[in-house]
Amino acid sequence: MSKHCLWATLLIVGLATSAGAQTPGSVALDPFDLGTAAAITGMGGASAAAPGGLWSLGYNPAGLAGVTESWLGASYLRWLEGSWSSYGVVALPPGFAVGLLGFNQGSITRSEDFFTEGSADVSDFGALAGYGTRLPGSLSNLSLGISGQYWQKNYAGIRGSTFGVNAGGQLALMEDQFTIGAYVQNLGPSIRFETSEEDKQPLTIAGGAGWMMKKAEGRFVRLGLTADVVKPNDREVYFAGGGQILLGDLLALRGGAYTGLDKTTPTFGAGLMYKNFTFDYAFSDLSLSDESIATHHMSIAYRFGEPAGEAARTGPKDSDGDGVPDKKDKCPDTPRGATVDLTGCPKDSDGDGVLDGIDQCPDTPKGATVDARGCPMDSDGDGVWDGLDQCPDTPRGAVVDAKGCPKDSDGDGVYDGLDQCPDTPQGVAVDAKGCPKDSDGDGVPDFKDKCPNTSRDVKVDADGCPLEVIERETELLDTGMIRLQNVNFETAKWDILPDSYPTLEAVGEVLLRWPELRFELAGHTDSRGTVPYNQKLSQNRANSVLQWLTSKFPDLKAEQFKVKGYGELKPLVPNKSPENMAKNRRVEFVVLNKDVLKRIKETRTIQKKD
Repeated sequence: MSKHCLWATLLIVGLATSAGAQTPGSVALDPFDLGTAAAITGMGGASAAAPGGLWSLGYNPAGLAGVTESWLGASYLRWLEGSWSSYGVVALPPGFAVGLLGFNQGSITRSEDFFTEGSADVSDFGALAGYGTRLPGSLSNLSLGISGQYWQKNYAGIRGSTFGVNAGGQLALMEDQFTIGAYVQNLGPSIRFETSEEDKQPLTIAGGAGWMMKKAEGRFVRLGLTADVVKPNDREVYFAGGGQILLGDLLALRGGAYTGLDKTTPTFGAGLMYKNFTFDYAFSDLSLSDESIATHHMSIAYRFGEPAGEAARTGPKDSDGDGVPDKKDKCPDTPRGATVDLTGCPKDSDGDGVLDGIDQCPDTPKGATVDARGCPMDSDGDGVWDGLDQCPDTPRGAVVDAKGCPKDSDGDGVYDGLDQCPDTPQGVAVDAKGCPKDSDGDGVPDFKDKCPNTSRDVKVDADGCPLEVIERETELLDTGMIRLQNVNFETAKWDILPDSYPTLEAVGEVLLRWPELRFELAGHTDSRGTVPYNQKLSQNRANSVLQWLTSKFPDLKAEQFKVKGYGELKPLVPNKSPENMAKNRRVEFVVLNKDVLKRIKETRTIQKKD
């Protein structure tokens, strides 16, 4: 495999080829992509949510918020003969770091597409500085970081330079065991060469998550995992991820993989911690086709000085951090954030049991029950605080008085606010919504309904009585009979069809009003069929009508009726057309005691005059 092919391999590994290059063959290899820390390389290079520390300067600068001690670090990476990368960094609390990076790609054989034919040295030099911090207060789980960099590149004796900015954030959850991170790298102008040629910086955006088992007494083995999704501006999205096993504070075993090449590349590594020193090593095989390019990455770090805060600690001791020195503090165990008096004792101005400074509702009324934040609770949501609420289980939506008890203005047993008919008359039976019941569903409430058993599909008047009842009653009093031509039966049978029920109900209501009347219940047919057959059919149909009425209206007595089947003997019109035949098929209720009917009519006339 030629050196030129090896160079192409390195470009792929380092996200090297700039998609926005302005001249053919110009290239920009980003040293960051080869990694500045062996510990990160050993876990597949996933760094967006990597644990914070001095190495974060070369990755997500938000991790610099984890710099709480002074560190000095150095890293060395070698992959080809004459090709290496070295990196040095100093980190100082709180969250500052500066670094220098040297990047020598060795002597590269050039092609006609890469400047001119021949051999040339390719190298980089960079300087970096960054800062990361954890936000205060309620945002203390969020860390933000920013870093700046200056690069000087040398391609075949042609120099170019630029500057850039990196920025990122990390969100720590589950007591810092789980971290979500994201960063953007190489924000800045294009690299300008002495030949006026330019390369865009290899802008990279990455996001990921990491998890590290929490330290605990007696726990010797801990597990950590991390994974990234990375999008360079000149290639497709790729993935990186890995994990480590920590054996106490002494040894770390690491493994991972990434898909930045045309295949999945595994990585392996280990770390050794001893006193103030840490040493890390990582190995990966960047081979393409049948060639193997083994990379060896080593890092060493030394902690010096005291942890942040120890050296700077001055003044009297204040164990509970309330601003009152322990020697003067009469309440030495005051919770963090509580407001104290001059003696160091916490205040509780509203007397709710939650200390001022921690109490998020400092003006709670006396007697109200509060939550852990000091805010009053209203379990039933009626607007009256628990502890003051004399009816603590009021249904949601009910209107309550000052004591928290629900109102029922119309006394129907359904609370105001839930009562959809708030002006129901006293004593009227209501449904669950507080509205008067309408048992027969005719639209007239029971307490107004004079015909309480009306079918749902029957039109009624304001009294709840079917409109047909009035018509049939008028027909009876005016003519002495009720003639039904819309009572339908099954063909050649006497089974009443359901569409006839409303008409029969209306007749039943009328008959109930005049129990003293006697009727002939007469059945009639058209002329189809023989005379004996039609007489029998009409008799059965008349009997069927009577049975239906006495079943539906038990107060009707069969003794009031004389059933007679006339068949085709009494047609109303000649049976010469279907229309005439339909008129002749009928049931009639003919009053037998005309004298009683006459008295009824006279009585109704007198009532109308009155």
